[in-house]
Amino acid sequence: MLSACYLKINRRTTVTTRCLRFWAQTWAGTGARVFLLCDWDADDIAAWVPAELEYEAVVPSSPRMAELLHDKVAPRWRNAGAAHMTSFEHAAAEGLEEFWGIDADDTLFLHDPAMIRARLAGVEEWAHAHDADTVSLDFYRTYENHWSFGVAFTRMSADYVGLVEALDPADMRATIAAAPAGLIGRRKAGSDVDVPRGIDPQLENIDMVFDHLRLSGEAVLESFYLDDTFFMHAGLVEWRQGEYDRTGETLRGAYHWKDGLVWDDPIDPACVKL
Repeated sequence: MLSACYLKINRRTTVTTRCLRFWAQTWAGTGARVFLLCDWDADDIAAWVPAELEYEAVVPSSPRMAELLHDKVAPRWRNAGAAHMTSFEHAAAEGLEEFWGIDADDTLFLHDPAMIRARLAGVEEWAHAHDADTVSLDFYRTYENHWSFGVAFTRMSADYVGLVEALDPADMRATIAAAPAGLIGRRKAGSDVDVPRGIDPQLENIDMVFDHLRLSGEAVLESFYLDDTFFMHAGLVEWRQGEYDRTGETLRGAYHWKDGLVWDDPIDPACVKL
């Protein structure tokens, strides 16, 4: 019913185990291969990963993928970027044709996992029908006009490792800086029309790398939302006050998509309603 899944984990916070329990219940009984994407030792895994989470193997971050990103993302984001890229490298070695990649230590839908399981299966169907290489939940597409990882389904139809390896960082930054800003950028500019996004050094991460691939047309990367669902991205809530300006978002880290709105804000029309 669902494809294979890489559950990326790194945070050790009060919500870590609860989030992992949700994803364990979502994939339970599917027969899909599940991998833990992390660099934890056995003691940390035993302390934080719930017993009901059945997984095939622990997949550590690939040193090759870390080196691949060395001049393309900011130092603070290299480990997270290497983990995401490791899923593509590992999936290719395992012969997987498609998989989910989930930031599983700080995300969950506030719904019955069985219902979300069925809705995610619909995402897979949509991706196949529309020849999308990767489709990801609307974390930042509405607010930042920015594609992002988080809850993403990938068909192995694009050579992401090769594309990222060939990427020129200067071209990437120019593409991102010139792209239209999202809702937050327009609000800060006091404008209802497109304004350039610019570059925020704190956001030079793997999301920016893949957003360049989207904007340049080198891969088909789409964004989706599950209509009438509540979702929590706990990692966003934990940004320290003043560390990053989230002015313009209605609730930090909490989402409710319904009837074309996320809370009271219009969802970016590029996001697919599923």
